[in-house]
Amino acid sequence: MKLYKIILINSLVLGVFVLAIEISLGIVIGIRRLAGIGGENPYKLQFQISGTTGHKHYLINKEWETGYDRQEEDYAIKNFKNNSNNKSIKIITLGGSSTDPYGLKYAAKGGTWPELLGESLKAKNQESNIDIINYGQGGFTSSQEFLSLLKASSTFPANYAVSLTGINEVYFVRNLTNGYISDTGSIYKSELTLKAIKKKQPIIIFNNQRFRKCEWFCIDLLPKYNSNIKRFLDFINTKKLSKQKYTIGNENLKKDNIKNWENEKLFKSVGDIFKRNLINSYLIAKENGIEYIAFLQPTMRINDINEVYNSDAKIIDYLNEKYPNEATNTKRRLSHEVSYLYDISKLYFELKKRCEKLDFCYDISEILDNNENQLYSDRRHNNEKGNKIIAQKISTIIQSKIKK
Repeated sequence: MKLYKIILINSLVLGVFVLAIEISLGIVIGIRRLAGIGGENPYKLQFQISGTTGHKHYLINKEWETGYDRQEEDYAIKNFKNNSNNKSIKIITLGGSSTDPYGLKYAAKGGTWPELLGESLKAKNQESNIDIINYGQGGFTSSQEFLSLLKASSTFPANYAVSLTGINEVYFVRNLTNGYISDTGSIYKSELTLKAIKKKQPIIIFNNQRFRKCEWFCIDLLPKYNSNIKRFLDFINTKKLSKQKYTIGNENLKKDNIKNWENEKLFKSVGDIFKRNLINSYLIAKENGIEYIAFLQPTMRINDINEVYNSDAKIIDYLNEKYPNEATNTKRRLSHEVSYLYDISKLYFELKKRCEKLDFCYDISEILDNNENQLYSDRRHNNEKGNKIIAQKISTIIQSKIKK
């Protein structure tokens, strides 16, 4: 038999074998879902590429349980009504997954800070209704928030635009480090957008799917189809991860294991991007009669990363001292992620300095430190108790402006 026939026959056999597995797994997944046994629940959070980039949480079913009315894929609205009249205080909320209206994975139903902010302001303003117009989307940086505000400010005559921001700037650190973007290259140029608006020039916003780097030849086959084989492998991997227990965590900060240790310019550059985006968000909001307020969000980190290194302190000991009541496994996991911990800690050192120089930016990054309660659901996100503290602080600032 000729070689090409052998190759053709074997290819067909392999194709039929893979197809049979794919169909079989699809049937099994379908039966398990119908029977309600394991697998994907009908309310499971999924990810969706948004109209402005990044990803967004949303619900397959039971979306009504959040109380949000999703107008478009980029925003959702929730009303907090008092019975007095139809007067409303409209607030646009911006940020990443901590703000995302469908981020139930992190703070549970009704526990995200925009919802808690709405409840708080409703109680303080009995003569007004509160409308929360939520543009938060998982993974958003300050550049993507700017684009959301650009669209929101021309759509809604809001009173305030509130951003809980900062943590996702670490994506700029990673993408600049890995060469996916450059500080003069393919990141969104908010100042150019602002100039175009002022000159009434047309603006084209491309759907950039997360700073993807493609070399030589790249192609996406059926990008919307998630194969059953891949879903099965992801399921196995998720089960494995869920059972993983982190050891005591005796890691020290070691320069040899941290890629960005000597790169001070990198973090300053990202700090400049952050400051620029906040200033331009403030300006675009002002042009539309909206008061823009930014809050530097809390996250688990080390205040003085160099001091911890020089003291030879164990990372886990520092985290236990700073976050005594947070989940042990969360702290142990973070203690193993020395590169991420270094990046986020150095980044916040720069972001705090930039925020301090802006009179519309409030640094609440330490508001949850040394608390007697568990306030984090993981090293980056807060639980409902943590979000309530954040919401109360934001509510106090907004209420002081309402009274003026």
